[in-house]
Amino acid sequence: MSMLQDVIRSAEVPAAALGSRSAALSTSAGGSLAVVGVEKAKQATAPGATMGTIPHLAESTQRPVLSLPSDLEFQKAIDVFWSFQERSHQLEQECARLTEALRVHEVGAKSFAVERTDHAVLQQKLESRYKSLNKKYQDLKKQEAAARSQVLDWRNAHDRVADEAEHLRAALTEAQAACEHQRD
Repeated sequence: MSMLQDVIRSAEVPAAALGSRSAALSTSAGGSLAVVGVEKAKQATAPGATMGTIPHLAESTQRPVLSLPSDLEFQKAIDVFWSFQERSHQLEQECARLTEALRVHEVGAKSFAVERTDHAVLQQKLESRYKSLNKKYQDLKKQEAAARSQVLDWRNAHDRVADEAEHLRAALTEAQAACEHQRD
């Protein structure tokens, strides 16, 4: 930007000295300075397009010199530059806002990842506990089946002993009745 301002200032000094706004400072091919007429811009252009005419060699009777763009073209170039600079500033702000939003999102994502890991660990513990309890349940079912089988065996043995005791009582009663009958 400072180089453009230097060129503008150097072009304004001789123009003000001459009292003409159509004059501009230019350099010749040999490096000497000359004040020459400047061509006007033919039409307005869109941002990003080339502004007006490019510097060109002005016809001179002594030697060729380079003419500079008009004040209007300089002003257009400055306006375009400032609009690009403003847009650049807006884009930098948007980039900073998006960077901050991304950082916040990453913090949330990390928190979610930690919660997800904690949940996976808890789920694993629950599954492990379920497997352990299921194994104990299966073991208890086996023990219950064995106990039921043993209880049935004991009941059957008890029924046999009870039947035998009943049979013995009946035999004892018969024997006592036969003994009493013989004593009589």
